Amino acid sequence: MSWIRQRLGIVALVVAVLVFCGCWYASPYWTCGSIVKAVEDKNVKELSQYIDYPAVRNSLKVQLNNKIKVQLEEKEKNPLALLGAVFTAPLVDALVDELVTPAGISNVLNGERSFLDLKSSLKPSKHTQTQKADNKSGNQRKEAQSQKTPKIDWKANYGSNMDEFSVTLTRQGKPKSPVTISMVREGFFSWKINNVLIPFKF
Repeated sequence: MSWIRQRLGIVALVVAVLVFCGCWYASPYWTCGSIVKAVEDKNVKELSQYIDYPAVRNSLKVQLNNKIKVQLEEKEKNPLALLGAVFTAPLVDALVDELVTPAGISNVLNGERSFLDLKSSLKPSKHTQTQKADNKSGNQRKEAQSQKTPKIDWKANYGSNMDEFSVTLTRQGKPKSPVTISMVREGFFSWKINNVLIPFKF
């Protein structure tokens, strides 16, 4: 009887290890499902549980500053354009702080707000155009909020290692406006969004 118990113990241990590994591997997909549901339900409180706000804020500031740096390099032969680009740099912190809030991230993920909002805001020399763009985006957000809950399609895959995960969210009806986020593992089964990727051209 002892050898039977020993074998059963080994089988139970193997099953437990397989279940653990399966849950460990599938955990980001479960998290993605929860994130998408929170976005579709516009449940900002639920969505906030899956966002590392300091990490997202720092990432967006780096991305925007890098884009401004590229603009500076492209406009270095034009003093006026260069001067205008320089004055956009101080706006980055304020723009990111405004965007990286529970409601702000929710609006980006469900497609009610676009990074085009940031692009228009980074052009203070065209105040009238910026104001029109802001009004237009505001009207679009109001219209979107009055519509039915948006449905989100998503594709996901692991990154360069098993502690990184990438997800692309696409709102149905807006196939040309996907939003890509990255997540990192926290512990064995928990994941948090640490980055929202700005399109190379926005």
